[in-house]
Amino acid sequence: DGRAPTGTASLRSVVGIDLGAVIRAAVSERILLKGGGHAMAAGLTIGHDQLRAFEAFVASRLAGATSAFACIPSLE
Repeated sequence: DGRAPTGTASLRSVVGIDLGAVIRAAVSERILLKGGGHAMAAGLTIGHDQLRAFEAFVASRLAGATSAFACIPSLE
């Protein structure tokens, strides 16, 4: 049908990382075709050609937040 390949995902987060805000920002930057959510969960549709750009975008947005979790002890 001539359309570029796409994928969809449903995502879950952890306390302290607003995943919905990250996804909405990626939509605003036109990295994602569509997406949305809230602090603890999100969904998205992405074009295959944007996978690397999305990976870099998320890594840059969450770099400080995820390193803080590395030193927090857990009972789970």
